[in-house]
Amino acid sequence: MHSPSRDQISLWDRTLVWHAFTQMAEYEPLILDRGKGCYVFDIDGHRYLDAVSSLWCNVHGHRHPRIDAAIRAQLDRVAHVSNLGTSNPTTILLAKRLVDLAPPGLEHVFFSDNGATAVEVALKMAFQYWQQRQNPKPEKTRYVAMGEAYHGDTLGAVSISGVARFHELRPDEVSDAIDLIAKILAPEDVPKRNAYSDWMRNKILPVLEANERNGTMAAVRKKFQKPLYTGPLMVKISGVTLEIRAVADMPANERPQGADLDALMVRNPNDSRQWIALDLNHEV
Repeated sequence: MHSPSRDQISLWDRTLVWHAFTQMAEYEPLILDRGKGCYVFDIDGHRYLDAVSSLWCNVHGHRHPRIDAAIRAQLDRVAHVSNLGTSNPTTILLAKRLVDLAPPGLEHVFFSDNGATAVEVALKMAFQYWQQRQNPKPEKTRYVAMGEAYHGDTLGAVSISGVARFHELRPDEVSDAIDLIAKILAPEDVPKRNAYSDWMRNKILPVLEANERNGTMAAVRKKFQKPLYTGPLMVKISGVTLEIRAVADMPANERPQGADLDALMVRNPNDSRQWIALDLNHEV
């Protein structure tokens, strides 16, 4: 069979391939057929800087000799082994390496092929834990996530994301899984900016605790603790951007005297030298 022409390839791309996150009515084919280092090349030979690393899937560059050699060596043995009740030496060695690198307590590896599916797995694990443990609590089916977050485009990942464009068309069947904090993270009734600690305590905690009391919450992250959280978190409240940090992640000279390393602090927008404690364990 002879190779199809450039026009034929472009036509098939427009009419047969459904591209992710793409408005196909407006799509103009950009067909890439090779790469080298941080560049990719289209079928006409034009070179492009792969600035997004093929959507973060190719951080070491294209045609990396060590990676290509490892893939070829694996293909010489077997191209695919299902993880459904079977295993492979490469899988086992990678799992051992990941556990060795992970913080204490993270001792099991579940392999997934993309971020959205990884989120789906985490949601399912939390759900199944409460359904299948020795003392089941089947009513625990709600999840809490941060507002304005994006976790992927599969149904479960979309249902806990805070970007309306992605979740506004989700079916009613998953509406109970939406993130509670997303609804209250940017209200119009936030009081004075330096009262943010009280607002967090009075607004967010009752929601979390009410769901905990009625036994519907399957998973929630009440604290930002290492290794789950590093670096500042920026939150916009009624037009005011606030910086939230865990004490453990603050420079030693900026840590409030006597503060618990696991505590969460917000920088006072009126005085950048002052940090206000967010007491997420406060009893309301």
